[in-house]
Amino acid sequence: MTVRRARNPFRFESPLEPEDLIGRGREVGWLVDAALERRVVSLAAPRRYGKTSVLRAAGRRLESEHDVVVAHVDLLGLADAEDFAARFGSAWRRAVAGRRRLRRQLDQLLGGLAEVGVTVLGSGVQVTRRPAREEAGVAAVHALLDLPGDADTPVLVVLDEFQALHAAWAQGEGVLRSHTQSPQQAGRVAWAFAGSQPSLLAAAFSDAGRAYYQQALALPLGRLADADLAGGIAEQFRASGREVGTALSPLLRLAAGHPQRAMLLAHALWDATPSGGESDNARWLAALAQVRARVADEATGVWESLSPAQQAALRSVQRHGTATAAPTSPAGVSRASRQSAQEALLRRGLVEQVEVGTGVTGRRYRPVDPLLGDWLDQRKLGG
Repeated sequence: MTVRRARNPFRFESPLEPEDLIGRGREVGWLVDAALERRVVSLAAPRRYGKTSVLRAAGRRLESEHDVVVAHVDLLGLADAEDFAARFGSAWRRAVAGRRRLRRQLDQLLGGLAEVGVTVLGSGVQVTRRPAREEAGVAAVHALLDLPGDADTPVLVVLDEFQALHAAWAQGEGVLRSHTQSPQQAGRVAWAFAGSQPSLLAAAFSDAGRAYYQQALALPLGRLADADLAGGIAEQFRASGREVGTALSPLLRLAAGHPQRAMLLAHALWDATPSGGESDNARWLAALAQVRARVADEATGVWESLSPAQQAALRSVQRHGTATAAPTSPAGVSRASRQSAQEALLRRGLVEQVEVGTGVTGRRYRPVDPLLGDWLDQRKLGG
């Protein structure tokens, strides 16, 4: 007789299902309320903070409880206007798949756009720039962006990794705003602009020269509270025939509220704990060794991608909470160079500000990824 091994309940490699979310009820509820009020919102969080999971949970509730059409457009790696049109068209096609009138409207529109290079490809949309029609992508974007305002039901459009639009297509934000602020959509369609590079996303709404200057309500997605993580982890251990035991405290201390890293550590700890058993220090150390081995290549890649000044700044942030703790670093990098490097690390999403004091010197920072910080501590790399 074959005995099936219990499934590890802790997922860390992909977005979570709504029922598996821990400690995000407030954020999901806020997004649902904002969508029902047809607001324009922004949701910023570093990578692996659960942004996509929160958006998915809010979308699921809006669809099932409020009959809202939810179109999720992923802009990561966006190339140009044609690419935006293709991604938006594909997302809208998926969103209205079960709504006959809206699907028929879309198919008619796509048929009329064939002359500018728009074609249906499987379940998606493709836009091809033709030599004689250089503005094919822009024409397609304008036509497709009209669709949410013509819907006969509430609509939420999520533009994920929104910061990529400005980098790939400088006029894109202006084109988009001409539709989101139009009489056909203002107050009728909800928009959520999300991104995993908080400083770049914030610039879209704080720069007076940008189209969406002060045009969105911001929802920062922070780390999880230890109490929420502790309750969620203990519950899932218990539900699968294990007890988390004394290993919970060092797990929470290392994870420092980072959602994905907490799930990775819990996953490894669960694997190290036999069915019917309880985690202890020995099992925690075994799990930690497994996780450290797993992230070593990733951490090495990040470290080697940094300039000497950025390496010094990152190491100082981990050790002192700021890149400017001393006039010079052990590596001989000046304070001014480390300050500039710290700003670059902020833009890249490798460090984050955790405390605002008086002036620049009162601010404190930390690596976004606590396991990168742990990797630095283990190797005592100069900074």
